[in-house]
Amino acid sequence: VNLVEAVMRQALGETVPAASLAPTRDAATAIRYWFPPPGRIASIEGREAVARSEGVLRWGLFRDVGDVQPVVRSHPDRFGFVLVHGASRRDAKHRLDVAMRALLVAVESD
Repeated sequence: VNLVEAVMRQALGETVPAASLAPTRDAATAIRYWFPPPGRIASIEGREAVARSEGVLRWGLFRDVGDVQPVVRSHPDRFGFVLVHGASRRDAKHRLDVAMRALLVAVESD
């Protein structure tokens, strides 16, 4: 379902055809964010493992070793993300869990 197109049509005052809101395939995507504790990032291990994880469509980190991870209070405070696809919601969640566990972030508290 292309939700962006549906919302754009609605915002423009156009009719959103019911058929455009019906799923066209049986698949799933999932996204999750990393939230390490606040402090100076001492090390990051597992980048290659995340990139090679099955189903990963895109992933990224917003900080690197030596940077300070703030207390997460809003979107810009997040450390990074991973987006995966799977044949079903259960499959996508499993792939997401595997990719999330692959990254190990060590933080030194101040």
